[in-house]
Amino acid sequence: MKMDFLPRSTLKITTLALAVAAASLSTTAVMASECQLNDANATTILGATSNVKMALACGNAAMAGGTNDTVAVGSQAKAGMNSATAVGGQANAAGLGSTSIGWQSKATAERAQAFGHLADASGVRATAVGEAAMAGGSNDTVAVGNQAKASMNSATAVGGQANAAGLGSTSIGWQSKATAERAQAFGHLADASGVRATAVGEAAMAGGSNDTVAIGNQAKAGMNSATAVGGQANSAGLGSTSIGWQSKATGERAQAFGHLADASGMRATAVGEAAMAKGESSVAIGNMAMAGGLNSIAIGNSTKAANRNQVVLGNAGQVNASTASQMGTVKIVTIDENGTLGTMMVDYYKSAQ
Repeated sequence: MKMDFLPRSTLKITTLALAVAAASLSTTAVMASECQLNDANATTILGATSNVKMALACGNAAMAGGTNDTVAVGSQAKAGMNSATAVGGQANAAGLGSTSIGWQSKATAERAQAFGHLADASGVRATAVGEAAMAGGSNDTVAVGNQAKASMNSATAVGGQANAAGLGSTSIGWQSKATAERAQAFGHLADASGVRATAVGEAAMAGGSNDTVAIGNQAKAGMNSATAVGGQANSAGLGSTSIGWQSKATGERAQAFGHLADASGMRATAVGEAAMAKGESSVAIGNMAMAGGLNSIAIGNSTKAANRNQVVLGNAGQVNASTASQMGTVKIVTIDENGTLGTMMVDYYKSAQ
């Protein structure tokens, strides 16, 4: 009996042809561990979908939609608009040209960018970077850090739990807050709550309704247009200024300069270590100088002007009363045209009149 054997090369070609024919019958059935690339209307066995040209879907139930150039990589990753990119389990890039990278991250507005687990960029051109960072508003917000939040247009929050909630506000530092329009907060727990307020330093607070400035550890500017500079400096009066460690300006438009300087009277001025200006329009200049009366002035180390309209100069100078009782002959102090001082008896002065 005669038997014919085909050459080995012929068998190899036949096997290859069968494999190609089998593959041509199942172009829409690819294992989910593989990807759909540039195949319109193609679906993997476990659900990766790439229904547009120039798209890539890779992962269980991944979806690359839009009309072109979308990328979805990861289980249930979704890129729904043109040129969108979603990478990570349940990542969602729903905005035109948006990018969402990280587990459950979301970039839902045009050109928004989200990076990190639960990062959420919902404003146009918004950027959210970090665990649960949120960049909202309608446009141009930036949130960088764990749970950082920028919720109004053009707001910027950088740092863990930083919060920029005002229009155009900036909050930089762990747990910092800038909650008013154009407010600026820099430092751990820094808080700028007034319009155009600026708080710089650990727990610095710039409040009031507008234009306050607090710079320094626990510095506090609590009224409109107040300025506090220095550790624990406190400007509590309207338009007041407090500069120096633990200085205080609590009166309206009061001014305090120096460690422990205290200006509590309206328009009062205290300059020096522990200088104190308590009276309205009073002035105390010098270490521990004290001006307590209306319009009083104390200048010098430990000088005291306790009554209204008093002026005390020198080291440890003091006047106890503005109208003290007198005994003996009462005289009037006089001065001539050359500046020479003299005295005149009261009775003589009266007769000369």
